[in-house]
Amino acid sequence: MDRPTTQGFQKPLDSGQRKKVGLAVISYGTAGALGFAQCSCGKPFTQRREKVREDAIDRHLAEKHGGRGIRL
Repeated sequence: MDRPTTQGFQKPLDSGQRKKVGLAVISYGTAGALGFAQCSCGKPFTQRREKVREDAIDRHLAEKHGGRGIRL
């Protein structure tokens, strides 16, 4: 009997580890046609739809950083 291959295995993007930061910095990037963002505390935002991704960033800034953050 053949064993299943791990050819399609991908490591998770979020390690779950966060850093304490005074002012959050959101940096943006693209990978092919997909956009992504990451907070300086380590939280990734990989939602495919831009509006949903921006809403998630807004919620994260409000909950975790007291609304303080800049976007680059």
